[in-house]
Amino acid sequence: MPLKFIETIVLSNQLQAQQMMRINAYARSRMESRLWRQLVRGVTAEQRRRLDDLLKPAEGSRQSWLDRLRKGPVRVSAPALVLALQRIETVRGLGIKLPDTHVPPSRIAALARFASTVKVSAVARLPETRRVATLVAFVHCLEASAQDDALDVLDLLLRELFTKAEKEDRKVRQRTIKDLDRAALTLAEACRMLLDPGLPDGELRKHVYAAIGREELAQALNEVRGLVRPPDDVFYTELVARKATVSRFLPTLLRVIRFDANPAAKPLVQALTWLRDKPDHDPPTSIVGKAWQHHVVQEDNQINATAYSFCALDKLRSAIRRRELSDQGTGLNAITVPGTLRDSLVLAQAIAEIGRIDKTIHTLNIIDDEARRRTTLLQLNLGEGRHSLARDVFHGKRGELFQRYREGQEDQLSALGLVVNMIVLWNTLYMDAVLTQLRSEGYQVRPKDEARLSPFGHEHINMLGRYSFSVPEAVTRGELRPLNKPNER
Repeated sequence: MPLKFIETIVLSNQLQAQQMMRINAYARSRMESRLWRQLVRGVTAEQRRRLDDLLKPAEGSRQSWLDRLRKGPVRVSAPALVLALQRIETVRGLGIKLPDTHVPPSRIAALARFASTVKVSAVARLPETRRVATLVAFVHCLEASAQDDALDVLDLLLRELFTKAEKEDRKVRQRTIKDLDRAALTLAEACRMLLDPGLPDGELRKHVYAAIGREELAQALNEVRGLVRPPDDVFYTELVARKATVSRFLPTLLRVIRFDANPAAKPLVQALTWLRDKPDHDPPTSIVGKAWQHHVVQEDNQINATAYSFCALDKLRSAIRRRELSDQGTGLNAITVPGTLRDSLVLAQAIAEIGRIDKTIHTLNIIDDEARRRTTLLQLNLGEGRHSLARDVFHGKRGELFQRYREGQEDQLSALGLVVNMIVLWNTLYMDAVLTQLRSEGYQVRPKDEARLSPFGHEHINMLGRYSFSVPEAVTRGELRPLNKPNER
């Protein structure tokens, strides 16, 4: 075939490839422009002004509102929870809603991720339509993530609140254990006399008062009543000491978060609604269990509002743990409370039980089958060998990713995988060549030894210094480099 003809074909293919790239770039540009126009549709001039104000420094600060909103809570405390809830109100106050037209969630998430990671100046330099669309996507996704952040803090704060109350009660009981022992011994002596058959029933009280004393017996009884704890104690005395902590975040929590629940937790939602609105009628008491009954319902049948609040928070903590609650949602189809599932509780529990059954069967098979244990160990060793090679290849950053955005991390991991695969291919080719050479020279290569060879060995590869990508001419022809002789090293 003439050389000129070949050059013409190659040039034609290159032109076609360039044309396809231009067509793809043009189509991608039009698609992105259409996406931006869809997102800004319905955004009023006032809302545009509010979005642009996010890029400006806050009053009395060098930090922009966008930077402030991007920063989530970093502490577990009542003030931190209030700030997290106020962050949700700030986002909602912008009044941004997505248009009714269908926009792929992945595209919205990509725009929001861009606004969450780049500098504020980079967002400000974008063309107006793209800038507004990017901020719309950011605000839309931020409302969900801010809500999740606040509920995470709530979950941890409630756990810390009740755990500290239990620990404080344990300390108090340790300090009063001597008083309890003394009172118990007094009552035990009275009971011994009560059970003594030698004492006549008519003179029993006189003997008890003579041996112990009426006042001492009454004091011992009162001490025991005050010091003993029921098995389901809720540590109310210690919780009341933390009333100020709850008062700092509870009103804001009930105002910002509107909970929804499955049928089992509907009474809890009604109780939270009563705490928020404080109507004239008494609160629903179906959430008040036996442990809370004597704290919440007083002797005159009046409701102790403080005890009722702690009872509701105790039930809220349990409902979150049992996956019975969700938030009524923003624009993201009912953002769920941390640790919950949008699916029904029964379905979630069924899936979890199926997973436990499968794990149990797998564990029993491993214990019973020695061959399977050997195979599993072999696979683990191969995996560890691959990780060891990757760590040495990625020595420059000590195996840590420093790119803040996902695409950059994916690029680094792709490059790492490419280099590791190159080393594995190199080792495989040369190990096969070595085995072939040994067999040709009459050495016995046992299959079980061959099976233990790993392509992840890299002691012979220099990871430091300068890298040269010049390929010897023999290698370009598909040949291998000469093998090293042990006695020539």
